[in-house]
Amino acid sequence: MRTLAPNSLILTFSNILNAAAGFALSLVVGRGLGESGFGVWVFCLTWASILTMVCEFGLNSLLTREAARMPGRLNQLLIISLAIKLVPVLILAGGVWLCSPIIALNRESIAALRVSMLIVFAVVSYGSFTAVFRSAGWMSPILWLNLSGGIIQLVWSAWILWSGGSILALIWAAFAVDIGQLFAATLLWQNRLRPTGGPLQFTRADLTQMAMDTLPFAVSGFLGAIEARSNVLLLGYLSGATEVGRFGMASRFFEAARLLPNGMYDAAFPAFAGQLAEGKNPREMFRRISKVILLYTLLVTVTLIGFSRQIIDWTYGPLFLSSVPTLSWLGVALLPTLHNAMMEVYLFATGDERYATKLGLIGLTVQIVAGIPLMHFFGALGAAFGVLIGELAIWLPLRVRLGRLLPPMPEHHDAV
Repeated sequence: MRTLAPNSLILTFSNILNAAAGFALSLVVGRGLGESGFGVWVFCLTWASILTMVCEFGLNSLLTREAARMPGRLNQLLIISLAIKLVPVLILAGGVWLCSPIIALNRESIAALRVSMLIVFAVVSYGSFTAVFRSAGWMSPILWLNLSGGIIQLVWSAWILWSGGSILALIWAAFAVDIGQLFAATLLWQNRLRPTGGPLQFTRADLTQMAMDTLPFAVSGFLGAIEARSNVLLLGYLSGATEVGRFGMASRFFEAARLLPNGMYDAAFPAFAGQLAEGKNPREMFRRISKVILLYTLLVTVTLIGFSRQIIDWTYGPLFLSSVPTLSWLGVALLPTLHNAMMEVYLFATGDERYATKLGLIGLTVQIVAGIPLMHFFGALGAAFGVLIGELAIWLPLRVRLGRLLPPMPEHHDAV
């Protein structure tokens, strides 16, 4: 806990600042472009976000865990992860680039969608470096890189909109910032971690083994990408850019609320793996973190439900007030969402990723099957209902599984 606390604080603070910068960016873009233009911007970046999560192939989680277990192989694991990621980036991002005239919402979004594919390459590569930073317990670079990148993108985007720039210019600015973060992360790794991280060489057998080991993580990452972003794409094709803008606005608060506990999740993941590798009992650590997450979730949920109208009016303005019910129901969905995420972190840290992946598939299927008719009839509000239903469907199975895997606390007997 002494190690976990400062690392959690740094990553949580990083996520808070990152969420604040991202929220401020969405405010600037939303007020500058309106519902429809904001919807196109969200649509293009959603495609980039989905492909990023898919092309990461689950390697960030595996890399964090394995590098924490074997710090002498850190460099080798880093290079292998980058090599594996390159394949899906070329195939999937290249495919979207070629098919952009077909899958874009309108002519204006074709070029923006193509440039967003360049973002995929930069963010996927950057993720490998932050993964080894986390595995080494070196959290401060993540904070400063994310903070500086968020501030630069916010200021740059505001200037673009103030000078009459287009959505395409906003996407190019995002790509330039991501490339800058990747370059800085590479220099930090070179100077701090490479000298003690072992050799850079790897064999074909090493690459094949890591690709096989990451399959459960890759499937889980794919499911997470579809679960988190499918609503935006389905709304775009079912209801148009305006409904995308409404849901995109409400989901900014939902995503911001999810980002804050991620600092604890990111720090707890290698901590759980390390404790189990040393034969220690992680139950007490899990219990303490769960209490903090629960209190935080209740506070945020009550705020979003009770003050959603005031929050939207003060931030995005009266044009987005039709999204008040959507924001309220997404606040309700936070309760099972954050609790499920904590349980999934423990399952992945203990090597039970296959079960967590199966449940992720079930939750995604329920969300999509329930969400499509709901989105057809209720638009953005139906998408919020789908998120809630999907998370509720896997809450009880996760809790039962966790009860079986968490070691019991040792009994303390008084001396006679």
